[in-house]
Amino acid sequence: MRALNIRRIGLALFSAGWVALGGLCLIMRDFLWQYEPVPAWVPRLPLAFIPAIVLVACGLALMFARTRKVAALVLVADLLVWLVVLQPPVVLKAPAVVFTWLPFFEVGVLLSGALVLLSDPAYAPNFRFLTNGRGTRLAQIVFAVCCFEFAASHIVYSAGTAAFIPGWIPGRLFLAYVTGFGHLCAGLAILSGVQARLGARLEALMMSSFVLLVHVPSLFLKTLPFWAPDHRTIWLALFIATSLSGAAWLIAASIGRRPVSR
Repeated sequence: MRALNIRRIGLALFSAGWVALGGLCLIMRDFLWQYEPVPAWVPRLPLAFIPAIVLVACGLALMFARTRKVAALVLVADLLVWLVVLQPPVVLKAPAVVFTWLPFFEVGVLLSGALVLLSDPAYAPNFRFLTNGRGTRLAQIVFAVCCFEFAASHIVYSAGTAAFIPGWIPGRLFLAYVTGFGHLCAGLAILSGVQARLGARLEALMMSSFVLLVHVPSLFLKTLPFWAPDHRTIWLALFIATSLSGAAWLIAASIGRRPVSR
């Protein structure tokens, strides 16, 4: 599969995920989980509408070349707030617990997707510190480090990971370890540069399979899955997983791209 086609797939999934997440927040009239814990003194309405509108606008703007750079810049700034301001208080409550770090590193993957778009010389000619491959490589490193957290969570919580896999698929516990090992290998490949393109593409394919095999079927279950207290959580997980897989495809498309001198 050509890198250009992979990039288009990633951009479509990444954009659609943001539009869907923002739209869900507007429907819920509440903040996304990444904004929690919002202080009790903050009025959830109408302030919850502000980030939701930003996400929808950015998702739509990513679809068009003329507005893609601005949308990527806004998303990078927004995601940095999530990563630096909002997530650390949650992580510091139980820093030794692997699962506590999962939302933090999921935000990191989303950041890597926005950063690799911002670093594209076709859309970010004014940001010289991101050119010559520097911004793209930074995005790849961020993504690779996040893969290590995903590997740890799959292996440490192998039983819980196996429970996510549909019952009709055999060897679910074995697959929990295999996917964890896959995350680990992808992270090592991208960091080292050894079979980085193959590792990144397999990682993106694996993350996309989670959307198709876990999140989409969950919408049609007669009873709620163990990990979802309500249907809103199922939709939220689906849209986040879509954005994550989109970021993974964007990273995969970026590997092997020649830097452009300016």
